[in-house]
Amino acid sequence: STGPMKLTAIALATALATLAAPTTQAATTPASATSPAATAAKPPAVWNLATLYADDAAWDAARQKALAQLPQLKALQGTLGTSAASLLNAMQAISNAQRELNRLDTYASLKSDADTQVTANQALRQQSASAQAQFAQAVAFQSSEVAAIGQAKVDSYLAAEPKLAPYAYALHTMLRLAAHTLSAS
Repeated sequence: STGPMKLTAIALATALATLAAPTTQAATTPASATSPAATAAKPPAVWNLATLYADDAAWDAARQKALAQLPQLKALQGTLGTSAASLLNAMQAISNAQRELNRLDTYASLKSDADTQVTANQALRQQSASAQAQFAQAVAFQSSEVAAIGQAKVDSYLAAEPKLAPYAYALHTMLRLAAHTLSAS
């Protein structure tokens, strides 16, 4: 006896077999659609990097601007523990700079991955890595300075300044890792 369940299973198997079967589109596709001219007219999919930067010149201008801000970040050294407002100012400035550097790195990385044989794209990636290293050097004081502030003071700053809330996890992580952090000297 063939019940409704068995017919449904057979229909499903038939549908799957039909979907899994190779298509015969190649046989019906005109030769002109697979010609090199047709392939050139429809290039392979690549990222639209214009949402990050209009072009390499815009990327380089943003990189130069980010590098110009590094001395201002370095100048924050020694100010993190003076008040909740100074800690907030430093955390925001460092976070904003890191966000822009990550954006620069995303553009450079995707551009270099699109075609690894283009040396100009590889140069962008190297410049991005250099900018990241310079940033890390400029803010290297942050963890040791937060550790020197101490848990009690950081917690009082967090309670006094609600805008520090987005940085609470990072601050507590720096405090937790304080035993494994080298001093600033």
